[in-house]
Amino acid sequence: MTWDTLNNDWNQWMLGSTGRNGYDLLSRPGFEMASWKELAAGLGGWRWAHQQSAELYIALRYAPDPNTADLRQFRKRGKSLQAQPD
Repeated sequence: MTWDTLNNDWNQWMLGSTGRNGYDLLSRPGFEMASWKELAAGLGGWRWAHQQSAELYIALRYAPDPNTADLRQFRKRGKSLQAQPD
């Protein structure tokens, strides 16, 4: 499948979509006909949950390792002990 074919399929799907198609898409997993306010609240809630999970992932992934800080402090003490004359 080439990029042009994929782009054409996407355009045909998007141009042919209506509000009813969107409601049909939401009704497949079990959502009932919702007002625009309920849809906006759901989208906002999803976005908030996604943001929180991304922040938690980044905080856990890039948190400083306490063992690294301990090792750095241990090496610093070792160098200061070596520098002292007997």
